[in-house]
Amino acid sequence: MKVLVTGGAGYIGSHTALCLLEEGHDVVVLDNLMNSNQESLRRVEELTGRKVDFREVDLLDAAGVDAVFAEGGFDAVIHFAGLKAVGESVEKPLWYYQNNVVGTLNLLHSMDAAGVRRLVFSSSATVYGASEEVPLIEKAPWTPRTRTAAPRNRSRTSSRMWVPQTRAGASRCCATSTRWEPTSPV
Repeated sequence: MKVLVTGGAGYIGSHTALCLLEEGHDVVVLDNLMNSNQESLRRVEELTGRKVDFREVDLLDAAGVDAVFAEGGFDAVIHFAGLKAVGESVEKPLWYYQNNVVGTLNLLHSMDAAGVRRLVFSSSATVYGASEEVPLIEKAPWTPRTRTAAPRNRSRTSSRMWVPQTRAGASRCCATSTRWEPTSPV
């Protein structure tokens, strides 16, 4: 399977790329390197003995994202790219909405145009706030403060809402969010 990993030079993205490569999949990493470093990909190459196919592209660059999909052959996308610092999102809410919402929309448009119908959308545990129950489970309640106060959480929540809507509008589409229960193909 050929998988595009957005945000693939970050901590979670690079570990995912490592696992995919170890399982024999072909991986293309797309990252703007804003909060990551290409060194992580060099380490993945060292550990797997395989070359990481890397594209330095920002999801806000719709034409650049389209160009990656024009290369063809993607079977699935794992979407980790997005700004994530809750405190910074309160200071710069418009930047977080622009980056996380518009970037995800650009990705979805490019996927649709290329006929790529498999998506795993990743989020984080910050939506749960400071829970006293550990480990967290998917059905744990969100804390009202984090759901409404942090643009980081709201922008990622908005993007997560489009996953099932996109799925419903596309034939043979399968989308999964790591915050919601997995969905099945339409």
